[in-house]
Amino acid sequence: MEQAPARDRKEDQHRHLAREGHHIERTRRRCPRFWPWGHVRIVGAQGVGCGKFTGVIADRFRTILDFYERELPIQRAEYSPAADTAELERLPPQLVPLFELCNGTGSSGGFFGNDLLSVAGLEASRSEWELIIASSDDPDGDYHDVIESRSPDAVSALYWKTGWVPFSVDGGGNGFALDLAPEPGGTIGQIINYGPDEDYRVVVADSLESFFDKIVALLDAGAAVVDRDAGWVNFVVDGRETHLLTALRA
Repeated sequence: MEQAPARDRKEDQHRHLAREGHHIERTRRRCPRFWPWGHVRIVGAQGVGCGKFTGVIADRFRTILDFYERELPIQRAEYSPAADTAELERLPPQLVPLFELCNGTGSSGGFFGNDLLSVAGLEASRSEWELIIASSDDPDGDYHDVIESRSPDAVSALYWKTGWVPFSVDGGGNGFALDLAPEPGGTIGQIINYGPDEDYRVVVADSLESFFDKIVALLDAGAAVVDRDAGWVNFVVDGRETHLLTALRA
């Protein structure tokens, strides 16, 4: 079969992103991507509701799906099936186990106040952040000065850094990212926060497995507070209701 021209494929991607609620300006199509890994061949991807779950991340993810099926079935229905093989090849290997299970959620905060990004959404988000830095009218990068690192030996005190790969986002543009460029005391593949609203960066987990371990531990401890009318989940930590980032840091 003859392959569609690159321009047509890109237009299809933008229509897909628009359906997911992403706003992508045409100028952003020209923004280069800086991926510090090579292609990884992946086979045997499985869908969320129709495939075989294997591995630690899959086990934890099943617990999360069961929680949403029980507590917020409308949000559970927004979890997409697995990314296809071509999409998985564009990911860093640390994220492949997640996207083998689910290629993003809806835009209603159905992952504990966040949305899981699709592969296309991840790429668009990362390009947007690269563009923000590249087009800044602050050539000295003073916008970084407002950011502190609460794990200074592990994660950079930067607004954004090439080597951060977002995989979730909330309604304010904040979320969680895979860190492929940690400080010397950090770990490649650690999970950090990013976004415009928090003036700090912190390591929330040493790996994606640990990230999901912590979430499931909160669920097992009965810390989740479900607002069924709003379709929202928060957590109670030390007697205070809070969002996922703060709960994971506790």
